[in-house]
Amino acid sequence: MRPSNLATIVALWAIVTGLTGCGPGTSKVSESLARPDALQSSNKAVALMRLDPIDVSCKQVDGVLAQRQGETYKPVHGIRVLPRSVQTLVAELRLDPGEYHLVRLSCTRTRVVNHFGDPQGDGTYRTSFGHFTLHPGEVVNLGYIRLKPTGKQAGVFSSAVTVALEATDWPLGELDRYKALRPQHFAHMITRLMSTSTERPSAPADQAERCARLRDLLAAGKVATLPSDCTSPAPVTRRS
Repeated sequence: MRPSNLATIVALWAIVTGLTGCGPGTSKVSESLARPDALQSSNKAVALMRLDPIDVSCKQVDGVLAQRQGETYKPVHGIRVLPRSVQTLVAELRLDPGEYHLVRLSCTRTRVVNHFGDPQGDGTYRTSFGHFTLHPGEVVNLGYIRLKPTGKQAGVFSSAVTVALEATDWPLGELDRYKALRPQHFAHMITRLMSTSTERPSAPADQAERCARLRDLLAAGKVATLPSDCTSPAPVTRRS
């Protein structure tokens, strides 16, 4: 079975030198740019995520966000968190509205970088760990993002494990810490956890047709639930 047909993603362990294109510190958005009026006027949104360090020896965690491109995912934005600093546990990203997929995470140790993802040779990715949708003016907490081992695969040139994404609410201590450090972000923040991806992307037209059929089947009692990619949340209107 091809890796792209798996519900989990193969994590290849390799010694590499390249990282996602991020700045030297944790990804941050200034409070002036994250105000609801500033986001609405610029047609932007802010995504917040607490990235698990994967391993206690990780000095730096990097991620890649991508968007659908036919049957693959095209990288569009990098993420970075420095786990050993108590003030840099949450990544903040200012993004255009739309759907995004987390397609890669990496853990930087001393002279070693472990990558988790399913890349193709052309720079795109076959599969994603999870996805989320942003609407203009929102500041969205996507949750505490972890990768959980689900199995192992033997390779000729490398060892590998399969992993799946888990998104949960931040611990109370994390919420209190973030409120103290970033009061404006916290005041406007809503929580909408990242959804787990379990299949390859469909073209937008195919996706709409597929979801319409599934809704008809749900109404007829032929299926019990809709997949997460057919239940995108509506924008949240905040009261002043």
